[in-house]
Amino acid sequence: MDPIRTRKLFKELGLAALLATAVFGVASIASTRPWGREHDPERMRKHADFAIEYALREVDATPEQVAQVKAVASDAISSLDALHARHEANRDALVAALAQPEISRNELQAIRAREIALADEASVALVDALVDAAAALTPAQRAQLIELARELHGHGG
Repeated sequence: MDPIRTRKLFKELGLAALLATAVFGVASIASTRPWGREHDPERMRKHADFAIEYALREVDATPEQVAQVKAVASDAISSLDALHARHEANRDALVAALAQPEISRNELQAIRAREIALADEASVALVDALVDAAAALTPAQRAQLIELARELHGHGG
């Protein structure tokens, strides 16, 4: 692959990683109930808002841009929250299946397939949200966010 295209791809992936972490990473963390907390979409929105304000302040985003990205994040959290109950049902079904005296390979495969389909739905929603959030920013701001992501995650220039 052409080195310039490779570099551009890595920059785009860096932006996606930063936005995903800042905006949506909290959704996956909250769904696992860290530190004894229950699943709380409103807390996820507050965390996302905080992360968005921090990241976008670093690129001199306008108040309108910040509001646009926050709205995208809020919508994405709502979309992901709608999937949460299905994820928990899959987890509960897995635990119940494993607790049976006889383990059914077919049942476990069906649960796995449902969870993979759910993960695919979530990834589609995240990519759509990333595109919408990125569209609210200028190319220069996106480039600055890529550099910020590298700096914060130790992936130097």
